[in-house]
Amino acid sequence: MKNNLFRLVILVLLNVLVCNAVATDYVSSVRSYQEGKNIIITYELSKQSDIAVSVSTDGGNTYRTLNSVSGDVGKTIMPGSKKIVWDVLSEYESFNFSEVCFKVVPSKEELTLNNCHDYVDLALSSGTLWATCNIGATKPEEYGDYFAWGESETKLEYSVQNYSYKNNSNTISLENDVAYKKWGKDWRLPSKKEIEELYSECIWEKTNYKNVVGYKVISKKNGNYLFIPAGGFRLGNQYVGRGSLCYFWTNSLFNENLASGFGPAGVSGYYKYDGITVRPVLNK
Repeated sequence: MKNNLFRLVILVLLNVLVCNAVATDYVSSVRSYQEGKNIIITYELSKQSDIAVSVSTDGGNTYRTLNSVSGDVGKTIMPGSKKIVWDVLSEYESFNFSEVCFKVVPSKEELTLNNCHDYVDLALSSGTLWATCNIGATKPEEYGDYFAWGESETKLEYSVQNYSYKNNSNTISLENDVAYKKWGKDWRLPSKKEIEELYSECIWEKTNYKNVVGYKVISKKNGNYLFIPAGGFRLGNQYVGRGSLCYFWTNSLFNENLASGFGPAGVSGYYKYDGITVRPVLNK
């Protein structure tokens, strides 16, 4: 009974707090209101598109993609007056934030969302969804933080002497997965196989995005894309290849002494104590 009352109070609060919906490009007139236990988001669409919807609970500074949604969201939405239904309590047990905003965008624009917990669906065979940002970044073009393999804290120096992860299993367990520890829920490090899939099922274009060198990774199936900045790696207290080389960790060992990571030529082995960036994934 107490829990039901708590959820009822949350729903009452929603009626007051939902505000400031945001549109972009050929999405316009985005509005939101409460209907029973759901939040309804309406918008006008002027061109056929795949549509994604995100929520911000800090006045539009950061956004995260909504999962428990139905209606005019997802693949091949036709032009016209549209409606999205969000089952808010399936994603938030408590939703008493003071500055709630929604953003409705064509999904190919997901790259521009400011929340590093957002993702892009590249229509990969495995269904893996890739984050738009590295851990520690707030925008796709930022390098983010550097971690030794199996560790979850940054350091001033990356060396074999201060490397602390001693587990010799072939893959990192979830409790030692930096993506899960930092972002929670279903986020995790990609596997070696998932990076190989990203390499083979996408077109990799070396490019300059917002004055940052990196790779635009474009799905061969739906045209959606990621940007992965060339963050290089850290050895000792130095940055190596920053601004020219692209690296990020997998959750898998390469051999007894090396862990698997992505480099310019595909999946290779790197010293586990090197500081390398992390691009998380989750399952559909």
